[in-house]
Amino acid sequence: MQSVPRTVGGRNVSAKPYRKAFFGVGNYIYPRSRLSIGLWAVDSYAKKRRYIWEKNKLFDTCDYIDCALIRPTAYFIEENGYCFEKAANYLLTSYDRCIIVHYNSKSTLGEITLNFGGRCEDNIGLQSIFDKIGTENFARLSIGVAQPPDKEIDFLHLPIFKYDNYTLRSWYLLSKFPPLETDLFEFVLLPEIHNLMEKAFEVSDSNNYFQYFKLSYRELVAKFQSEIHYKLDSGLITKEQLHQRRLNPWTTEI
Repeated sequence: MQSVPRTVGGRNVSAKPYRKAFFGVGNYIYPRSRLSIGLWAVDSYAKKRRYIWEKNKLFDTCDYIDCALIRPTAYFIEENGYCFEKAANYLLTSYDRCIIVHYNSKSTLGEITLNFGGRCEDNIGLQSIFDKIGTENFARLSIGVAQPPDKEIDFLHLPIFKYDNYTLRSWYLLSKFPPLETDLFEFVLLPEIHNLMEKAFEVSDSNNYFQYFKLSYRELVAKFQSEIHYKLDSGLITKEQLHQRRLNPWTTEI
């Protein structure tokens, strides 16, 4: 069992002041939904660096010398703020040492931004963090998930007019990406997100954060096709594995 560190004023005195942490906003029971794309990104970064998750009551952590990763385990995304407060007090000396990785429903898939500060009211997870710590002055890495086009809003053929926009938006955010968009995210966007996370270590002052990455849908698909061809030619992936993932880069329409 992991021992509870000694605290002063509710803050961990053994926390490492020089390192940074990443907190993935999301819903633990919907880890591959649009809503949980921040949690998804942090989890994939842990796999890349071969970190091992440690279980806690409200959050899981990867607690290493240079970096800490945090993923909430609360049932509702509205409880992310409570999880963040407890985790930050446990691992860090200051809230501004943590970068919040979250979805952005106002940006399209392919847009990624690393910056400091901003409004929180359009994001359930960020709003819950603001409600708990009382400030919007924290670093965030936002990942676009796009607003649903009207033609795609067809939830099991239910009459849409019975539901308000908030309900439709909630259903959209809790839904998974279609197979092609999932592959675009994993093959093209996750490496870019990992690069931005690495760059965050090089910035000593969190107020100097600003990195922006954007690819159109056409560019995403083209880069995805190029990546698949490269992996095939290099022997990093086989045609059988492609078949298992139901990928066919040669017939993907751009």
